Amino acid sequence: MGGVISTNPFDTGRFRTYTCTVEGCDKEPKAKGLCINHYQSQYAATSDGSMTGRPKLTREDCRQVRLRKAGFATFQEIAKEFQVSIGVIRKVLRREYVPLEDFMEAREGRD
Repeated sequence: MGGVISTNPFDTGRFRTYTCTVEGCDKEPKAKGLCINHYQSQYAATSDGSMTGRPKLTREDCRQVRLRKAGFATFQEIAKEFQVSIGVIRKVLRREYVPLEDFMEAREGRD
């Protein structure tokens, strides 16, 4: 966890300045104890916007989404079928969505 900058033993904690909870990062936290960069990389930057940090659709699911749209299904129908948002369906069709397998491969290479 990130530390507190103040080392004054008489500090009551009222005016403490906290840092990001990621070790080695001394930026100011914006949400959930994380700076904006770490927050976005963990939560907001996920391709489906979920708080789990991992995509829901596989490569095969993405292929099926494209086939269903080519068959004139609506965004709402497809989103309901795959239990994702309309925004995720749009990303899949624009090929901006990162399928689960690709996400896991990239994650393994990073660790």
